[in-house]
Amino acid sequence: MTFYRVNLLDKDGLEIATDERETLAEAKQRAKYLLSDTYAANNETAHESLGTHKAEILRNGQECVWDGFRNTSSGQLAALPKRDPAKKRGR
Repeated sequence: MTFYRVNLLDKDGLEIATDERETLAEAKQRAKYLLSDTYAANNETAHESLGTHKAEILRNGQECVWDGFRNTSSGQLAALPKRDPAKKRGR
């Protein structure tokens, strides 16, 4: 059974938080929340204090299928979807 691990990482690549979801859509929603100011506020901190850099989603805990970064100058989310190597372009 496929699962998606969501990791919130600091600038050194260390885990700040981790969670698992059953679908990619649920994992993306969780990753965006972990990168949000709401998540930091709910934990009585700020992303600047945590050193938040990015959230990543790993399929079955191994293959990265989505990255979302906090823009350090504006604090906003910048998501970069990963291309599925199994899908061929132009076909």
